[in-house]
Amino acid sequence: MLPVALLLAVVGCKKDAAEATTDVGQDLVLFEPGPGEMVPSGETALRGSAYGLHDIAVNGAPMALDGNLWTGTVDLPRGITTFEVTGRNDQGDQVYLRQSVLAGDFGDGKIAQAVAIRANRGALDAAADLVTGLLSVDDINALLPSLNPVYEDSYGAFGIDAVSIAADIGSVWFDPPSITLDPGAGAVDVRVVLPNVRVDVPVRGDVIGIDFDTNVLLEVDDAVVTGLLEVGAEDGALKATLVAPDI
Repeated sequence: MLPVALLLAVVGCKKDAAEATTDVGQDLVLFEPGPGEMVPSGETALRGSAYGLHDIAVNGAPMALDGNLWTGTVDLPRGITTFEVTGRNDQGDQVYLRQSVLAGDFGDGKIAQAVAIRANRGALDAAADLVTGLLSVDDINALLPSLNPVYEDSYGAFGIDAVSIAADIGSVWFDPPSITLDPGAGAVDVRVVLPNVRVDVPVRGDVIGIDFDTNVLLEVDDAVVTGLLEVGAEDGALKATLVAPDI
């Protein structure tokens, strides 16, 4: 099983307008269930600790406090539930913790080749920026020798090879690219724009025994690549596949 969950755990202070604004440093912990844990839906036991705090509550429901340990129960619906655990210190400041779990019917907890990813807009934009940095002109040019020739053919006439031609990609240049990721049903729409693309294409061959060798320079304002990025799991590892790419 490869659970990948988006965990939200924030510890901070929440004060009413009449309360002091001094910082507080008491610990407030929810350790059962743990952050991002997959648990059965229905009635669920909660356990945690609180130091220097009282009036412990979870999503507004009071919890029982015994020394530094607090307990209680909640009824979890199927899906993601975020707990907001609150407590108050002797100065009247309120401390809170937010933590999420996933509830449902998971059988024995083993799901073959499964992956779950939850990301917000900011996370997708950050991922796109990281990928953009990997699109290096130097790295792409270093790969070109293994791709050549990109075109090769010959034509016959009167039983002889009259024309033979081959073309390579000599080098590629483009300005800094931009990448957009938009989540969809089961996949992520990917759009890559390469501005001011220039491609040097050496062409060589012969025509009825006469050799020729020339260079063709191709230029476009923008090269746009689109596709669907499908994310899954294979042999316990994350796998991403670009489906139906189009240029």
